[in-house]
Amino acid sequence: MRVEISNKNLFSNILKTLFPEFNMPNFNGLTIDSRNVKPGDIFIALKGENNDGHQFLSQAKTSGASLAFIESNISTTLLTKKVESTETFLYELVKKYREQLAFPFFGITGSNGKTTTKDLLFHTLSSQMKVVKTEGNYNSTTGAPLSIFTFHPNADIAIIEIAANQPGEIKKICNVIKPNMGLITNIGEAHMKYFLTKNEIAKTKSALFSSLPKNGTAFI
Repeated sequence: MRVEISNKNLFSNILKTLFPEFNMPNFNGLTIDSRNVKPGDIFIALKGENNDGHQFLSQAKTSGASLAFIESNISTTLLTKKVESTETFLYELVKKYREQLAFPFFGITGSNGKTTTKDLLFHTLSSQMKVVKTEGNYNSTTGAPLSIFTFHPNADIAIIEIAANQPGEIKKICNVIKPNMGLITNIGEAHMKYFLTKNEIAKTKSALFSSLPKNGTAFI
């Protein structure tokens, strides 16, 4: 997936804080998929179960990437910055960007109805306030965090769709995006391939509620 960075000054200042001696190039968007790179984008080479982003640095270069964050030593003409773990680095970027957003985050998860509930809530609240939301089904352990970079600091509330294909993923996402409010639509049998029981699904989904602050609100 690829996201346009809403507040480039904020994002640039975060990078300068992390790498004060590194001469950052100009940038437009951020992507973890070399196929989606547009001129000026930052490419983060993540290592997944089936693919390694480091294998596609040449494609990112050809598509016009201005910079790639990597964790493995690899020969390339693309400007790179090495970090210990690209996944950890991505989450650190998201956390720092999130810290600068003063408005509340409303997290939505459940076995079914997440996107519909998100869109209905967005439609309802938009008549009274500036609302931002995750687009489409960007709700994974990378999609939901990356979406935060599209949020502008002058919004009133953010609505985040959160999904889990495996145990522990809701908690992983919430540790990064720090929701203030949460709603669980339902507990069904989706993704039973990775969960032993329906109770295990409920346990994973309930991490949204347990991650809320003491003054947070859970809708059930």
